[in-house]
Parts: sequence; structure tokens; C-alpha cells
Amino acid sequence: MDANNYITSIQSNSTNKLIIALPNGNTVSGFIKDNLSLATSTDYTSAYELSKLNNFSDKAEKVASLVGQSFTVRTLEDSKQLWKSTTTSPLSFTFVHVALNPDDDVRKAVRDLNEAIYPTKTMIGTLTAPLGYNAGTPLLKPVNTISIKVGKWFRASYLILRSLNTILSKEVIKGTNLPLYAEISITLEPSMQLDLEEANEWLV
Repeated sequence: MDANNYITSIQSNSTNKLIIALPNGNTVSGFIKDNLSLATSTDYTSAYELSKLNNFSDKAEKVASLVGQSFTVRTLEDSKQLWKSTTTSPLSFTFVHVALNPDDDVRKAVRDLNEAIYPTKTMIGTLTAPLGYNAGTPLLKPVNTISIKVGKWFRASYLILRSLNTILSKEVIKGTNLPLYAEISITLEPSMQLDLEEANEWLV
């Protein structure tokens, strides 16, 4: 498939239109190539393993060891599963950023995303987090994070960029000889634990 047909096939479905909003006011747009995968896992552990609350069991096992016997004492309460955490897996996908006009430079999108992954050097030689990210306080959400929107069916906020990989096309724009498009693979991750309401807000 030549470059023009490839771009046309990507752009033919408006429901895969992607917009990435950065906290500095810049936006990066493109078209997602593949399906968007959402994965979540929840971790539980037994009451006994988590807190050793059952002192009776511990004492009984210690007495048994003193008399040369080895056995394990557990109660029904020990077997109960207690919630520890819920983890939302990172969002990893590839999108195509296309030069829509003859004077467009797809490298600008890459430079904008670089700001979300590289630290910034200050005048005194220290490094600050990408985009000035700050985890906030226990009562406040993280600041200077990323938001994304896909079509009219998905949106997510308070994301951080974990990885960035770019392939610039060898096909160029006639006249400027700049790349015609860029295939950009990114991995985004929630900057904090999502609750039920926040997770459901992703599915607009």
C-alpha cells in the first residue's frame, strides 16, 4: 500500500480520531491504528497473611513447636479475602499523525510529546519533572498531567506518559521534503488510583 492509500485508510473512520491535550496548552492529534485495550486487575489477600490478626492461631502454632509437633491452626476468619488494591494497566497504542497541509511539520507533534517524557533543566542545573508534573497532596489530584480523547466514546484524564516511540515516514511532502506522517507509539498510565466513578468516566 502506498503512502497516500495508507493515510486514507487510517483517516477513513472518524471514530478513531485521537486528541492528546498537554497541560502547557499544546495538543497532538492523530488516528489510532488498532483497537484500544483496557485492562484492570484487583488484588486480594487473606486476612491471616495481611495482618496476622488471629493471635490464637499464632500462639497455638508456637506451643506445638515447643512440644515437637508441627501443625497449622487456621480459622474461618483467616480465610476471608481482604481487598488490597486495584490496578489499571497502562494504555498502550499506536497512532498516525499526518501532515494535512503542505507546510505542516509532523516533527512538531514529536517535540510536543518529548516535553511529556523528558525532564527540564533549571538555571541552577537541577532537573524538574516532565511538563512540571506534581503528584500533589493527599487532598489534591496530581497537576500538569495529560488528557486524551478518542472519537466520541473514550476520554481519560490525569495521565502520565511512560514511553514514546516514533517512526517518521520516508515519504516526504513535495516542496518541503519533510516527513509526510509519523507513526507514534505511546504508553500512558493513570497518575493515581482510579475509583469507580473515575473509571466509568473514561467511557463517555
